[in-house]
Amino acid sequence: MTGVGEPFLNRHFLKMLQYLKSKSVKVVFADNFTLLVPKIAEKLVSMQINEIGISLDGATKETYESIRLGANFEKVMNNVKNLIALKNKMNSSLPELYIIFTLSDRNIHEAPLMVDLARSLGCWLKILKVKTFEETKDQSIDIENEKTKKILKQVVKRAREMDVYLEFCHFTKQPIQRCDWPWKTCYITYDGFVYPCCYVLDSDNREDRVRSSFGNIFEVGFGKVWESERAKQTRKQIQRGEIPAICKDCRMFG
Repeated sequence: MTGVGEPFLNRHFLKMLQYLKSKSVKVVFADNFTLLVPKIAEKLVSMQINEIGISLDGATKETYESIRLGANFEKVMNNVKNLIALKNKMNSSLPELYIIFTLSDRNIHEAPLMVDLARSLGCWLKILKVKTFEETKDQSIDIENEKTKKILKQVVKRAREMDVYLEFCHFTKQPIQRCDWPWKTCYITYDGFVYPCCYVLDSDNREDRVRSSFGNIFEVGFGKVWESERAKQTRKQIQRGEIPAICKDCRMFG
């Protein structure tokens, strides 16, 4: 349900979730838990939302708040723990919770601690390599750096010892032929443009993105956009091992 940003800034977000669940759709979204207060948490458990990724930038207050400006670490952790308590109280296994830790030069030293935090919360851990733009290039990390390798080995060892499921994303690219997103999913922006996935937002050029979109649902409807010539051509290019223009900035495949 989310690509980039805080979903609960949309005042209609809960209604959107309720509609999807009424249609028996699997619902997964990421959230930073700054606005996920008890009243909202109870509704999410009652609706049986399938999965929620907890976006955390650090395992300590100092690191977290230096990156997530304006957020309060204690408040966020209380919101997470409250949701877990509500799940237990309502005897519900859903929503499944996992931590999304975006690894950068500013927080890599806390990567092993994130395993401990995930274990304490009963979550699994997904570690993403930060996507850097010109304004944030000072945060990039070199995965070939010996210090980085050492820390990541510590993370893997710690996760194995603590029985925490661990997943790394965006560290290496897979062959484009392995991508099946344009066949099974899509990403729709607030203004109706349809893309094969949320990774197209890795491009910092909005005009270029719009030109490469499959179309706009407010203009012709979703069915026509999904079967548009551009969508079909994108799928054919991927099958041939070619990288479509819309996918040129993808971090997963290439």
